[in-house]
Amino acid sequence: MINQVILVGRLVQDPVIKEVTGGKNVCEVKVALSRPFKNNQNQYDTDFIKVVFWEYLAINVNEFCKKGSIIGIKARLQSRSTKINDVFVDLIEVVGENIVFIGKPTKKVETKIETNDADISIQELQENPL
Repeated sequence: MINQVILVGRLVQDPVIKEVTGGKNVCEVKVALSRPFKNNQNQYDTDFIKVVFWEYLAINVNEFCKKGSIIGIKARLQSRSTKINDVFVDLIEVVGENIVFIGKPTKKVETKIETNDADISIQELQENPL
């Protein structure tokens, strides 16, 4: 059996990380995906797919992505049942298992490099190579 979904699209909004019962991190994002064909009005339609990331993936998405970021996602489909207005409803979720950040990073990651003389950041190295 194969349960695998591959998506490449843009984030519709900034990711928000939450901590759920048990201390696990979760981040739900909505990804805009353009269809590869035109509709009856000769325009491309866009689908908006919700993807759920857990633990370290949730932290990375929250830290390195923002609205408009292009990301590649390897995911699986997962079904669950929930009660809405006293009625049980079956839901299908897209659960992210891996992510590829496409394009420029959205957050400056300050990493210090130890040298004999002083600490310098990666940004300083890029601006003034040794």
